[in-house]
Amino acid sequence: MKTRIFSWAIKSFPAFVFPLLLVFLRVTLRTLRFMHLFLFCGLHEAIQIKEAPFVPSYLIIDQPSRPYWGDPNAPKLKLDHSDELNIRRAFELLNWTIDRIVNKQKGQCQLIVFEHVPPSTWAGLDDVHLVEEFIDGNALIPESWLLSEIERN
Repeated sequence: MKTRIFSWAIKSFPAFVFPLLLVFLRVTLRTLRFMHLFLFCGLHEAIQIKEAPFVPSYLIIDQPSRPYWGDPNAPKLKLDHSDELNIRRAFELLNWTIDRIVNKQKGQCQLIVFEHVPPSTWAGLDDVHLVEEFIDGNALIPESWLLSEIERN
């Protein structure tokens, strides 16, 4: 007979546990987001210092604000001050990483960030630049490419 470590039934939890679980998950997602950013920025810097020829000098990061703006139907402008500050800190970390690698170590570094926060989030950061906005029909993968692929099949 197998012994189960966790064998709780969902209905055995008191009702107050679910809101607490949601708060815990949100805090955990925030922590994990920063852990991932620190890990990947640190690894990227270490790889650049070692001049590893098999690793490109760019890093792609998709939506570091995800723990804050996770619901696609939620209004995007209703963030409380602490959420805006945490998103800003994420961009400051990315800016600091680029500055360290490019200006202090004279290495090469490009961080490509796909994000949907307003440009005011990174205002004043020297190494963060808006290249393209994908809105109003302007998409990362243009619709014409998708249509031509469908027509070929």
